[in-house]
Amino acid sequence: MALVGATFEMVVLAELDAFAPNPTLEELTDQIGLDHLTRDELLSELGLVEADNDVLLGLLHDTEWGWLGEPVDLVLSELPEPLFRKIENGETEVLDVGLWLDAVTDLAIRRGAEPRLSEARDRGVVLDVLRTLDSTAQIDLDSRTLVWVLDAAEVGLQDVRETIGVTGVVSTTTTPVTTTLAAETTVAPAGLPAVDSAHAADAETSAGSSNTLLAASIVVGLLVLAGASLVFVRRKRRGHRPSVSTEVGTMLDVSRRMMSALDEDTTKSIAVDESLRMTGADATGFFGGMSPGVTVVAASSPGVFTEGEVQSGLVNLVFEMGQRTRQIVDSDPAIEGGPFAAAAIPVVIGGEVGGVIVVVRGAAKPFSSDNMRSLEMLASVTGAALQAATAHSTAITAADVDGLTQLHNRRRLDNDLGVVSGLGVCFAMIDVDHFKQFNDTFGHRAGDRALQIVARTIEESVRALDVVYRYGGEEFSVLLHDCGLDEASEVLERVRAAVSLSPIELAGGVIEYVTVSVGVAPFQGDPDGAEALAAAADAALYLAKKAGRDRVVVAKPPTT
Repeated sequence: MALVGATFEMVVLAELDAFAPNPTLEELTDQIGLDHLTRDELLSELGLVEADNDVLLGLLHDTEWGWLGEPVDLVLSELPEPLFRKIENGETEVLDVGLWLDAVTDLAIRRGAEPRLSEARDRGVVLDVLRTLDSTAQIDLDSRTLVWVLDAAEVGLQDVRETIGVTGVVSTTTTPVTTTLAAETTVAPAGLPAVDSAHAADAETSAGSSNTLLAASIVVGLLVLAGASLVFVRRKRRGHRPSVSTEVGTMLDVSRRMMSALDEDTTKSIAVDESLRMTGADATGFFGGMSPGVTVVAASSPGVFTEGEVQSGLVNLVFEMGQRTRQIVDSDPAIEGGPFAAAAIPVVIGGEVGGVIVVVRGAAKPFSSDNMRSLEMLASVTGAALQAATAHSTAITAADVDGLTQLHNRRRLDNDLGVVSGLGVCFAMIDVDHFKQFNDTFGHRAGDRALQIVARTIEESVRALDVVYRYGGEEFSVLLHDCGLDEASEVLERVRAAVSLSPIELAGGVIEYVTVSVGVAPFQGDPDGAEALAAAADAALYLAKKAGRDRVVVAKPPTT
């Protein structure tokens, strides 16, 4: 998706004349076809894709990429404000297209690997590929031919990938128009030296084999871009005015919506809706699981997919193998009824299959290669969005957890107290007695150990529906739900006794004990809500400490 974002941004900038004239870009922008957009619309698209790319850059930094080249970092980062303003104000040729082409090279060829000595040759081949995004194109590299057909209705991207894997040559019944580029001198973009492709190709040992593999790598790396470009090419050929609702624009919009949500359930629902729209399926579903079976977690229609875990069939196979499939199925344990046409695409999250998108319709209408291409693009975007949502959720959870005790922290307590309503809620403040003296005697590491033991003991002593927090320092809190004051007192007395009997093992085998003082108050429906509840419990804690510590004190009822 980062490859699509970087290339799409380059095309938008080219339409805004931000680069010096360049034949490669002129051919590419003609293929993509954004010339129907007004300048204001292009600036709006630039702002949106800039924001999207910045998010994608963050995801790349969070993955296991061995290398993230500086061009990728700079291109996917948001443009500096002064440069953006220059473009917005109509200034031209303010950027060097070489940076964008280098970024595309990194994303398409190196895929996170450290730069090789053949950077110039890589860049030249990428330029060749970009220049040949046409209905039919042939790249001749050192007498080895790779035919790349984009407009054969039933030649899908998986077909291209599989054919390359077997022979290195894609053959179709379509008569190709040959464009030999290897012997040409590639037109150098602004800021980059000219590259003689044939000469550069001879610079390495076994150049023919390397170049063939390199070309195959670029094709695989640019599959998403090529598939998206195909829609533009076809619409132009048929006389339709291009629209931003093409696959590139659609995928960026879907990515935008998913990234904005940063929520796993919402992301899966969007994937289900989009797969239904893209393929014209009768029903779509998102499956998750594999321990011990798969389960539908989101669906476009009720009653189509089997509820509960399913441990065999098409969806399980995609989960286990990580390979897409499309077939006519008489019956399947995950899908009600039959026979039907089905397609399933794995959603990869963090390098592993984390879900499967399934689409079904009548057996008389099998899914096409175009359908599969669209689903692959959607699965890629969905996987990235789910990974971002997981990271976001983890970050939010971490922000609510105390690092030392692993209890909820004061921030989470303030949020939870803020929504307290109705009777049957009690709140307790707990303070470790003479904790400063303990720290001074045994040291701060021993003090930390004591706090961890106290935290664990409180959690083990309260009821399952009670929530324990570290309030700060040596103070803890408990929010008791569905609990009267008498029951709360019993629970907290159990806490007090358990803490006093919990050994704290220190260095050298020394065993020490601590005690706690507790103040508890019931929620009285006070207009001040959380503030009044916390104040009442704190006042009761003060009385417990004043009365000699190691005890539970219940807040006095309010006077009328």
